[in-house]
Amino acid sequence: MSKTVTPERYLELVELQKKNGVPFSEHKKGSRKTLFVYGKPFVTMLEGGNYLDIGKISDSQFTSFLAIFKKTLYKNIQANKNLLTYKVEFSGTSRSKNHEAFNSVPVESYFWNLDLSSAYWQMGHRLGYVSQKFYDKYIFNDNYKVVKRLCFSFLARSNYKTYTCNDQSYKIFCDNTLDQLVYDNIRNELYTIIDGAVKIAGNSCVDYNIDAISFKNDVRKEIVEYFEKQGLVFKLLPAIKVSETEYDFKDKIKKF
Repeated sequence: MSKTVTPERYLELVELQKKNGVPFSEHKKGSRKTLFVYGKPFVTMLEGGNYLDIGKISDSQFTSFLAIFKKTLYKNIQANKNLLTYKVEFSGTSRSKNHEAFNSVPVESYFWNLDLSSAYWQMGHRLGYVSQKFYDKYIFNDNYKVVKRLCFSFLARSNYKTYTCNDQSYKIFCDNTLDQLVYDNIRNELYTIIDGAVKIAGNSCVDYNIDAISFKNDVRKEIVEYFEKQGLVFKLLPAIKVSETEYDFKDKIKKF
C-alpha cells in the first residue's frame, strides 16, 4: 500500500517526475489520487486533505467490508440478469419544508420524526443488490452504520487513470455505468418511498428528506402503518417545538 501524503507534497512529487523525465501515471477514484511510478504505486493523497470518517471500525474492517460488498453485489446481479437494466424512475423533489404545518404546531407541543434505519442498506436489500444473509449480518450493527451508506455512495465515484510521458498526457476512464445505475436506483427507491409517505401526510407533513419525514400527530397512525407495510425498519421520535422558529430533537435545538 502506498504512503499517504499531503496534497502539497503530492504535487511536489508529480513535478519531480516531470522534471526528471520519468513516465508516470495517476489513478483518480473519488477524492483519492494515487501516483504510480514505473507501474508501481508510489504515494497517494486525498484532495482537499479530507480524511474519511468511517465510524468505530478499523481501516482493515472497512476495506474488508467494501470488498465483500462489491463481490456479493456483482454476484447478485449476475444471478438476476434483470438487475442489469432495471431502472427506478423518480421525478419529484427529494426534500422540502412545510412552514405552514410547522407554524400550526403550538409552542411546547410536538410533532413526529420517522427516520429509516440504514436506509441505503435497506434499499439495497429491497432491490436485490444485498443478499438476505449479508443484510441480516449488518442491518442492526451500528458500528457499520456509516460504511453501509458509503459502500453505495462509492459506486458513483469517478474512476480514471492519467498517463504522462514527455509532457504528453492521456486519460483512460473506467466504465462505471452499472455502478452508477445501482446508486441511482437506491436513491430513487428511497425518494419514491418517502414521497409515498408525504402524499399520505398531506398538509400535516412538516418536512422530509431522502430517508426521513416529519409530520403532525394527526397522521401518525397512517404513516407508521405505511412504513410497516413496506417492511422497513425505522425509528419514530418526537420533536418538541420550543419557539416559533426552533424545535428540540434528540436534546438538540434546531432551527426550522
